[in-house]
Parts: sequence; structure tokens; C-alpha cells
Amino acid sequence: MGITNELKQTLKRLRLSGLLATLPDRAAYAKGTKLSYAEFLELLLNDEIQRRQDTTVARRLKSASVDLDQTFERFDWEASITVDRDKLKDLFSLEFIGRNENILICGPVGVGKTFIANAIAHSACRRGYKVLMLRASTMFKRLLQSRADKSGTAHHRRLRTSEAYRGTSR
Repeated sequence: MGITNELKQTLKRLRLSGLLATLPDRAAYAKGTKLSYAEFLELLLNDEIQRRQDTTVARRLKSASVDLDQTFERFDWEASITVDRDKLKDLFSLEFIGRNENILICGPVGVGKTFIANAIAHSACRRGYKVLMLRASTMFKRLLQSRADKSGTAHHRRLRTSEAYRGTSR
């Protein structure tokens, strides 16, 4: 399918230029499978919805300072670390956010506290929450520095506006 300049301009004006990348492939697929016009349009619009969702999640993850490799899907349930699996599964469900509960992850060095916090943050971003991932030491350093240079209001606002702030609480 040849994409005309008029079509490109129309898609850009409608803020649908993301469709341009897959339009030729989708048109060939629609022709090969004999999709109706309505089915073809639905396919294109679903692609755009998925692209926008992916972009939003990627933006949230970047803003949250989340380690992208530390997700629930990569959690090692067979590790030799003692953990309350039921509590961990409850955290993974993110139901604590809806209950307005805080969480505090404690334990010795090397047991996976940061991994669990990152996995929770990653999951929360994918479910539409704003997140800020900080280690407690980093958060306290930033707060002390902001107090010293009188920029505390901006730092406090960022902490307060995160829907699912974690690192030391939540």
C-alpha cells in the first residue's frame, strides 16, 4: 500500500502518525485475509491504542527510576531466601495501594528487598500508577540537600504526588 502525503498529513493532524509504521503491513494483512473496512479500521485503531499504552508505560517507568530488569516475571520463587510467600503475593497484587496502606521492606543485605521494590514499582507503572522508586538512603540525602539549598518544596511535592510512592514507605 502506498502512503500518500495527504494521508500522512491527515494522520498527523489527527495525532495518529504512529499508525504510519505499521500501516503497509496491516493493509497487506487485511487484503490477504479479506477483512472488511470496519475490521481493518478496528485493527488499526487497536494498534494505536496499544502503541499509546506502551508509550505511557515506558514514560512512567523512566520517570519512576525503575530497574527494567527487575519484574515479577523474573522473580526467583525457588531462591534459598526465606520469605512469606502469601504476603509477597499480596504485594504483587498491588491491593495495598487501593487500601491506602504503606509497606516497608526490611531485611539483611542481599535478600532481594530492592528487587521486590522494583518489581512492585514496575507492576504499578504497568497498571497506570505514578511511581517513584528510591532507596531510603537516596531519599534522605535528597531531602537533606533540598533543606540546605531551600528547594525542599519541589522535592516534597514530587514525593507527595506519586500515587504509589515506595522505597521507604508504601
